[in-house]
Amino acid sequence: MKNMKKLKALVIPEYICRKLNECESKSVEYANSSLVLNIFIRKLILASIVFFLPINAFADITGFQVKSTEKSIFLKWHKTDKIISLYRKAYQLPIAWEKQKSKKIDKGEKIAELKSGESEYIDNNVKENTRYYYRLQYANDKKTTLSSALVSSLKDTTPPDAVKINTAKAVNYSKLILNWSASKSPDVVAYRIYRSQKNTSPKIIKIVNFNNKSSKQITTEILQKKNAQIEYNYFISAVDGAGNVSPLSSSIALQLPDTIAPQSPLQLTATQTEKGLELHWLADLVNDVSGYAVYRKSSNDETFKKLNNDLIYTPVFIDTEIQANKKYRYRVVAIDQFGNESKPTKGLLVFINNKYFSVIAPDSFLITTTQQGRPALNWALKNNQSISGVIVLRSEGDGFKVVSKLLKNNAFVDDSVKLNRSYKYKLKTLATNGEQSVGSNVVLWKGAMK
Repeated sequence: MKNMKKLKALVIPEYICRKLNECESKSVEYANSSLVLNIFIRKLILASIVFFLPINAFADITGFQVKSTEKSIFLKWHKTDKIISLYRKAYQLPIAWEKQKSKKIDKGEKIAELKSGESEYIDNNVKENTRYYYRLQYANDKKTTLSSALVSSLKDTTPPDAVKINTAKAVNYSKLILNWSASKSPDVVAYRIYRSQKNTSPKIIKIVNFNNKSSKQITTEILQKKNAQIEYNYFISAVDGAGNVSPLSSSIALQLPDTIAPQSPLQLTATQTEKGLELHWLADLVNDVSGYAVYRKSSNDETFKKLNNDLIYTPVFIDTEIQANKKYRYRVVAIDQFGNESKPTKGLLVFINNKYFSVIAPDSFLITTTQQGRPALNWALKNNQSISGVIVLRSEGDGFKVVSKLLKNNAFVDDSVKLNRSYKYKLKTLATNGEQSVGSNVVLWKGAMK
């Protein structure tokens, strides 16, 4: 045929040929352009047919899902005409899940081979506290297709064992260290730290991951306010991988340390009376002030000396150990319940006149020790016809008490002491009219400590 033109061969895919059963070879020659048009239209129809074929015949496995109960793990996927292999990889809890990306995990062991058309599997051979990675695999045209991994574990509704707090130690105003015993449950992944105050419910202030099971420095988040000493109660609970929370531990109470000194006392004044020099100041209304201390320095002293061994609870103090015609400087400090001392008041300078010193106290008071280990007291006394004698007073820390009769001479040996103790002594002069002087200087005698 002269007018027939030899056209370029059109290649029809083999699977299309098989589908329509219209081709015997991969190449066909067509004689005219009308036939070419018809073939092109038919190709479009064939392509449409192929496009709408069931997707599972050629595509990857789809619809892969997993869910679990307390005893089994259920897997499900879309049906396919391929034989499917099911693989499983197990990891014991706890593990660092964020480091176990599915693409880095091998497919593990083959646990089942499923026939064409099967679309679900129940895995009953699973254990508690174990995380499982599942993958499906099938072969298509000599090519292996492996699904993405699905992760699951048995449904866990059992909370971990409770935790015990061992110690709580304050670091400063805003930090503390809690030490606790780890939960005995193997699936614990975190610990929750709770805090409460009086008449309040515990609230979570910190979550500690499972890498720190025994101790952790915790920020309290609330700075302590001065003069509002707050006692905090702390609790801990354990959390497992399924989100179950253990019962709260027993609470441990802690009061943050106070290193802030109270305010200095105000308006220190002094009045000379028959009993001695009476000091007054304004009471501190702050709740954490426990008492006061009085310091004194005479013209012969280089530093201030504390006059009271025990705290003074009221804003008044009488100094009975003063001498006429001498100058003294006084200071007072406030002390809180943690032993913090305030800054001292400004020094109050006082001159002691002779108004209440008609009876002169003994002078040059000294103490030595006898060969028998007893305190021997000696003093000097100015001649005064109105003086009837001297008495000795002794203190063991509970105030001075008279331990001698009225003495006419200037010496006294105290035979009533215990040799292994220490004592303080002072003297007073008694006048014939019954008046007595203020106390002499105080002298300490130290016994032979054994």
